[in-house]
Amino acid sequence: MSPRETTEKIREALASGRVIDAIKLHRAAFGTGLAEAKAAVEGLGDPAVTLDESGRVVSDLETAAGRERQERAAAQAAAIVPRVSQLLREGDYIGAVAYTRDQTGLHLRECRAIVERVAESQGQKVPKAGCAGLAAVLFAIGGGVASAVWSLIG
Repeated sequence: MSPRETTEKIREALASGRVIDAIKLHRAAFGTGLAEAKAAVEGLGDPAVTLDESGRVVSDLETAAGRERQERAAAQAAAIVPRVSQLLREGDYIGAVAYTRDQTGLHLRECRAIVERVAESQGQKVPKAGCAGLAAVLFAIGGGVASAVWSLIG
């Protein structure tokens, strides 16, 4: 069931006064704890909010902005895949993530997910980065943050 369908089912349960059923629906759909599900269900009293993929309450404006950003990224993905593929073949995972971020402006987590999908589509293993790997990624995309991380772990 999609987050939108889950939101509608939870709202139906709330409208008929079945708050506990609404909380159970949220917990079953998103695997959340009781307190988190209760807070999310209470937040759905506002008709201008909905649930995202993780079950978190977000405003319709936030949802629309996220969708627009994803659509832009998908359009850009076709242009960046050849270069990302080349960097992965050369063994430059960090460079592939940095290139993806530079070209799309997406968050680091989203860029890593894109690069991982490209790597999997080519049958390549994705390296698992520890603290040093994370610091290297941060350095590749923004040196100031990396120097702060290096000072913490060095």
